[in-house]
Amino acid sequence: MAGKKEPSLEERLGELERLVAELENGQMSIDEAIAAYGKGMELVLSCRKSLDEMTQKVTFARQKVQKQLEEADQSKADASLPDDVPF
Repeated sequence: MAGKKEPSLEERLGELERLVAELENGQMSIDEAIAAYGKGMELVLSCRKSLDEMTQKVTFARQKVQKQLEEADQSKADASLPDDVPF
């Protein structure tokens, strides 16, 4: 049996917005409101985890490219030096 696919970040944010709108509407019973609040907090934690993971991936990619650029700059600098410097 295949594992259940987690909803995308956008889907979870949409669900969170829907829950907030329902809570702000004020038409829920107290039990429904507490359940919606609990579900909303779970969504907040899930979204935060996803955002942290995405931030980490972007940071890693940026650092990788920065390192490659620095290495390319160093190679150019090394290539511009004369091979036999008299001193």
